[in-house]
Amino acid sequence: MNGRPITLGAVVAVLAILAAGAGGCGGGDDTSTSGATGATGAAEAESQQTADAKAEIAARKAETAMEVYATDNNGSYAGASPTGLQKIEPSVPESVQMTASGQSYKITMPSSVGGNSFTVSRDASGTPSFTCEVPGEGNCPASGNWGSG
Repeated sequence: MNGRPITLGAVVAVLAILAAGAGGCGGGDDTSTSGATGATGAAEAESQQTADAKAEIAARKAETAMEVYATDNNGSYAGASPTGLQKIEPSVPESVQMTASGQSYKITMPSSVGGNSFTVSRDASGTPSFTCEVPGEGNCPASGNWGSG
């Protein structure tokens, strides 16, 4: 980006894209790890995938809240905090980890199952990246990159 603040139209567009993408994510609230037969292999993988999907969604919600924060602060991410993001988007979990400075930020959301964390970052030039902690496990692709900007 060239230092211009993000417009309300851009924030609305991001929210619409996130809402459309989240419609097919996840599943029910059932996180059972064993079926009637006591088998756990596939059920455990599904449980980790569900937990990872929830972490990905939470990271994206925090990202959207961060962009709204910058819009309200003359394009700057400086001073953003988890509490501040939760005031903008109440569904941002307490477990969100983040750092922010004038033109960049890093948001990390740990998954509740397994060792994955999903990170959304934006460098000072405006380039986003979406990385995850354990490539090839759960919803973390082998490349270690889980999303796109």
